[in-house]
Amino acid sequence: MLKLKRSKKGNIIDLFYIGIFVLAFSLIVIMGKGIFTDINTDFQADPTISDASKDILTENYDTYDSLFDNIFMFVFIGLGLAVVVSAFFIQSHPLFYFVSVVIFSILTFVTALFSNVYEEIILDPTFATAASGFTFMNHFMAYLPLYIIVFSIVVAIVLYSKR
Repeated sequence: MLKLKRSKKGNIIDLFYIGIFVLAFSLIVIMGKGIFTDINTDFQADPTISDASKDILTENYDTYDSLFDNIFMFVFIGLGLAVVVSAFFIQSHPLFYFVSVVIFSILTFVTALFSNVYEEIILDPTFATAASGFTFMNHFMAYLPLYIIVFSIVVAIVLYSKR
């Protein structure tokens, strides 16, 4: 166990992975909403499908937005807190703080790109209606660089304040 704890060399890079994951997750959810909309429309128009089946699909369709919006919020905050907690178990020297500042700057730039990619995709008319129901996801993705900066500062404090 002690060997595993010492072999962990980085924690700041985990914040890059959070940015990649939340971008991919949000895009998959929005594309899934678009596909689900098409399926629901076809189901509702098909006269051979029973009304009970249509009602079940409509109920699931209506809860899709709130379900995945809350899942996104839970996963985003959970991953951020997991990185902060895991930073506590990493031994680091304060000399590496300056390297961390450079990595934080790059991280901020990259997450700003992720945020812009997301915004460009949801502004496309194909995905605009699908994305309109996700309030938390749209907020977190619009301010992704800010949230990553906050997590980065907390990680830096946890990494470099213990001795």
